[in-house]
Amino acid sequence: HFCPQQTVAPIPCPNGTRILPSAVGTSEAMCHACERGTYNSRTGLASESCSPCPAGTYNDETHADRCKLCPPGAFCADEGSTTYQDCPRGTFNAAAGATSVAACVPCQPGTFNPSVGSLNSDSCIACQVGFWQSEAGADTQGDCIACPGNMTTLTALKLDYNLLESLPKDIAKLLKLEVLTVK
Repeated sequence: HFCPQQTVAPIPCPNGTRILPSAVGTSEAMCHACERGTYNSRTGLASESCSPCPAGTYNDETHADRCKLCPPGAFCADEGSTTYQDCPRGTFNAAAGATSVAACVPCQPGTFNPSVGSLNSDSCIACQVGFWQSEAGADTQGDCIACPGNMTTLTALKLDYNLLESLPKDIAKLLKLEVLTVK
């Protein structure tokens, strides 16, 4: 609170600010802005500091009266975050408010994602026909391996298992097979 001259009652510092407990002021200039990564949703806060944003949120501005929810495609692991971290390549995250990189879901085997901050599995690109890979979380097309010898994949699909078919490539095309799975 501060007390301008000739006032009867003290005036509380506004949301997004604080006043030092030992301060005696006559103007709103005595109210200190909350720093980045912190907030204050109450008027009249007398404190050495504002509250840190909880994990899953961040604040990149001063004078904040609330924290921003960490957006989809990212996570905010630390209390008092001033920014968010994008999910790494090879992953995606559709939910807001993630608190760790573990919320970033790896792209399934047979796919890769070269982008950071992806929002959904549509960002995971299927390996080309004739290529495959068995690891989740691949981040480049270079992670896709050419099928050996006379083997091929029949289509570029996003599945949880290898799509290797042992027929020669020209016979598979001739028969117009949809998919033959090997588990």
